[in-house]
Amino acid sequence: MDDLAAYTGPRMTYYEGKFSDFDTADALVIISLIRTEDVYARARETYLARYGLTGSTLNVLMFLDSSLEERLPMHTISENLLVSRANITGLIDSLEKRGYVRRRRDSSDRRVVHAEITDEGRSVLHKMLPGHFHAVEAMLERFSPEEKATLVEFLSRMRAGVADGYIQAAGDAEE
Repeated sequence: MDDLAAYTGPRMTYYEGKFSDFDTADALVIISLIRTEDVYARARETYLARYGLTGSTLNVLMFLDSSLEERLPMHTISENLLVSRANITGLIDSLEKRGYVRRRRDSSDRRVVHAEITDEGRSVLHKMLPGHFHAVEAMLERFSPEEKATLVEFLSRMRAGVADGYIQAAGDAEE
């Protein structure tokens, strides 16, 4: 396990002396969260590359695969995965080139484009998912079910704090 405090200690002391709003505990939470996400993302991307996928393309395939509908409007995928319409177009382009997804125009509204997972896309997804799920399970095996629920709650509260005021608070501090 890395020693976050040893890594960040001198930086914490520096900022504590310069900024009254600086809080070491807050900084350690943010740094730890960022470092954890980075380590996870690197490991996940290395595994997914074996299948020609990225985290984002995996999300699209899983969303399409688990949908109750055969095909979904691209704007629905974009909204649910929290990516821009331009980004979803690029992701679908990439998956379509590999034969994992196909596009279909809506028969009643030609402006609407649907995406659907192909048999090949479903096959690749279902081939790689057991390894992915096993890795996630191994990654979180150090936590009890109660601790996992608590972590989910803590992260939810953190997201609410970001949504409720990060930009506003940062702007207020600049004035």
